[in-house]
Amino acid sequence: MDYRAPRWLPGGHLQTVWAALRSRRVIGSAPVFERERWTTPDGDFLDVDWLCRGADQPAGQAGAEVPLLVLFHGLEGSSQSQ
Repeated sequence: MDYRAPRWLPGGHLQTVWAALRSRRVIGSAPVFERERWTTPDGDFLDVDWLCRGADQPAGQAGAEVPLLVLFHGLEGSSQSQ
């Protein structure tokens, strides 16, 4: 079965722009991140964003067993990019 774009949104470029400008990314309030910068031996850096878990269980709490998801976004991406 071939993909057919909706009549009101033809073409891949328009579909990309529509999704970037009008799509709903989060149901409810947006997640809050705590950023940590790791410096590499060659003088570069990695920005690591930890999901804040609320006042009763802050991110990075010592001894807490928290599931960890590692997502590599690309050379110029971040959690704030589209």
